[in-house]
Amino acid sequence: KAFLLCGVRSTDKDNKTDPTVGPDKPGRLMLRRLAKPNTWDTWTVEAGGLIGDPEAVSFGGSVYAFYQTASGVNMRRIEVGKTDLSMSDPTILADDPTLVPTVGVYGGKLYVFLWNGATGAVKYKVMNTRGQFDKEYPLDTPSTSPVGLTTDTINGDAVLGLAQDQDKTRLRRWQVRRYRAVDGKLTAVGGPDWVEGAD
Repeated sequence: KAFLLCGVRSTDKDNKTDPTVGPDKPGRLMLRRLAKPNTWDTWTVEAGGLIGDPEAVSFGGSVYAFYQTASGVNMRRIEVGKTDLSMSDPTILADDPTLVPTVGVYGGKLYVFLWNGATGAVKYKVMNTRGQFDKEYPLDTPSTSPVGLTTDTINGDAVLGLAQDQDKTRLRRWQVRRYRAVDGKLTAVGGPDWVEGAD
């Protein structure tokens, strides 16, 4: 099944109004499931208070949603049935609402990254076997954008996409770095490689 996690505001049907969700324009958090072509099942995850783009991942048979609110970055575990859904209470992963969450799965573990747009610093947490994020690690490099995680299916590396200023004239260039994990902690093993090359 295809799922869509999104933020909406009451102005979304007004084509003259910017529908962006943000700290000064909070919205609702919605989960949609494609039931059949052009037909979606729709549920409200949060009735209000969403202040940024949400992230989600399918992991262990559940949907895990990560999203910013005025009180911080929240997570919910969502179980979707045939016609309804159940979900956990929100868990606050960080009390700083400006941190931008991104999420990925590597080595059978769920990772959530928290990017600080003011400093470029990135922290990440790894879900334990009890479904909790009890450890936090700093990423070994900053980024000028939120980061993305995937797995190299050939050699098993964790591949992290990020952005950095290469020099004063080439700002926010995309970059790839490679990692391996020991007990969830990521250790650099390759890169950085600039997307489209160093030149």
